[in-house]
Amino acid sequence: MEGSKAGSFKEMPLGIDATTEEEYASQSRLLQEFTGISSNDKAWIFKSDNGIGSQAMFSISQPNLLANKRKKFILSSHVLRESNNSVNFQWAPFPVEMTGVSVMVPSPSGAKLLVVRDPEKESPCQFEIWGRAQVEK
Repeated sequence: MEGSKAGSFKEMPLGIDATTEEEYASQSRLLQEFTGISSNDKAWIFKSDNGIGSQAMFSISQPNLLANKRKKFILSSHVLRESNNSVNFQWAPFPVEMTGVSVMVPSPSGAKLLVVRDPEKESPCQFEIWGRAQVEK
């Protein structure tokens, strides 16, 4: 009989009861959910040449607790002012992760983007100048 009781009994660390363990588990789940929320780090708005709308670019990040780092993303949107003075955002389908990037700075016109990559090893920083669709330098 004692063997069957030992198999169904869950061992608890010294000084922790089942209620405390459940509370810790609940707090752990909440922490994981909160760290899943991304934050806006920077935003830029560029007026269009035709005056109809604007382009917006957002630098967002999300904590990665296991790696003790932040994931960086870039997300863009076309902003249109409707005839009834409401604002309509047409978002890109998904954000793009910027791995190894320490700085992202768009040109004042929004036509180019400076990306500074800072590898973790002792190699030098890499500067990239992006155009609309490709790396230019």
